[in-house]
Amino acid sequence: MRFRYGWTEVRRVNAKSLTIPHIHDQLAAHGHTWLLPYDDVLGRMSAEDWATAQQRQTQQREEGDGRDDRPNGGV
Repeated sequence: MRFRYGWTEVRRVNAKSLTIPHIHDQLAAHGHTWLLPYDDVLGRMSAEDWATAQQRQTQQREEGDGRDDRPNGGV
């Protein structure tokens, strides 16, 4: 699921919102979550597509494809 800070996994689907890992990694590591209203959802993908995208991203990092992943090439 995509929201303003990027893509993340969905932990739980509620009637009016989604539960996602906390946006701060330190809090997420301790199990804290964040409620995101459906109005803030910008995109979605299946779990299978998510796994494929993660795998592709890991391979690109390991291969050192030379691309700069920062916005505007870090400029």
